[in-house]
Amino acid sequence: MKKVSLLCLVISMFLLTTTVNAAVPVASNNLDATTCIRFAEGFKTINALNGARGDYYYKSCYRYDCTYGVYNRVNMTSSSGYRCNNGNGNPYVTTSSSGCKSYTGTCNTNRAYYCTTVEYIDCQKNADGSAYATITTTTTSKKTTTTTRKTTTTTKTKTKRTTTKNNNTTKTTTIPTTTTTTTTTEPKKSSNCDLKRLVIFETEIKVDNKKNNYTIKAPYDITSLDIIAEPADKLATVEITGNENLPNEESKVNINITAEDGTKKTVTITVKRYNGENDDCSLANIFIEDYPLDFDKNTLNYTLKLPKSTKSLDLEVIPTDELNAKYEIKGNEKLKDNSKIEIIVVAQDGTKCNYTIKIKKANNTWKYIILIILLVAALITSSYFLYKYLKKSKGRYKYE
Repeated sequence: MKKVSLLCLVISMFLLTTTVNAAVPVASNNLDATTCIRFAEGFKTINALNGARGDYYYKSCYRYDCTYGVYNRVNMTSSSGYRCNNGNGNPYVTTSSSGCKSYTGTCNTNRAYYCTTVEYIDCQKNADGSAYATITTTTTSKKTTTTTRKTTTTTKTKTKRTTTKNNNTTKTTTIPTTTTTTTTTEPKKSSNCDLKRLVIFETEIKVDNKKNNYTIKAPYDITSLDIIAEPADKLATVEITGNENLPNEESKVNINITAEDGTKKTVTITVKRYNGENDDCSLANIFIEDYPLDFDKNTLNYTLKLPKSTKSLDLEVIPTDELNAKYEIKGNEKLKDNSKIEIIVVAQDGTKCNYTIKIKKANNTWKYIILIILLVAALITSSYFLYKYLKKSKGRYKYE
């Protein structure tokens, strides 16, 4: 019987190990964009409360471009990221598997490569591997009590003795009493219902308490917003509504702040939806044959000096999202002084970026001025010598 039980235990452990290993995702390389993006995840909240293990295998998709001879990494999921719901802001993270290891250092091709990575996150541990402990802080508010004592003066009253037929004597005595009155002054309650900090999907939003409306974009696969709203006054309370079960159209999320004295304020976040496609409409580079351009993907306007005889440019444009973005070049013909060449880049989701190159033609006016000066100088010189010649010749010849 013991042998049978032992055999069952071994088989159970084997099956459990097989199941766990099969559940761990494995990264890959040399993928097409669609397969890579489908493998990746959006924002993830890792449950580490109420006895949950608090660990997770997080999947990402990256594109590697060869820019200026060096690999440049681009995250293909705009809403990527994760957080621990037990408050651990720096959990233990290690790479479980990576298909992107070979795309580092120098490169010599303009091709884009797609690969995935898998990270193991343990919210029950700190980054150094030590156990994470939740610390609870209790804030005590002290009240000041002012006590005013009021004293009552007691007056003794003497009563004359009264003699009755039974010869009994009655004596009346008044007992002194003291009355104490206590007055308590309550501190003035705060009416501060401003926000000190606002975080959406681990992205810090710059708080401006003069405005009560913010707008964000979220892909369709995001069904809830992870929001941290910290009030400026610790005694104020915050309630967030509308951030769960988001519809697939534009919606509103309300952050309701109530001050200590009951003053209320509502901050509204407008959530606009998009289909999760890449919104990168930037250019990786602009090559112009014979004319170097000091290019920066974040700079949209340039000025280029050309000879007067140049009528068009030999342009080569490379979008950052080379696989999905499209571009159009306008105005690159019959170039003259102050002409503008427009490069319009349209991202996968329809976002547009406009790059402009303003043309400055070389001015040849100075050449004409020098030519005129030389001609005038030659004319003056020849006139001078002609005058000298005629003066010498005067009287040399006689006419009959």
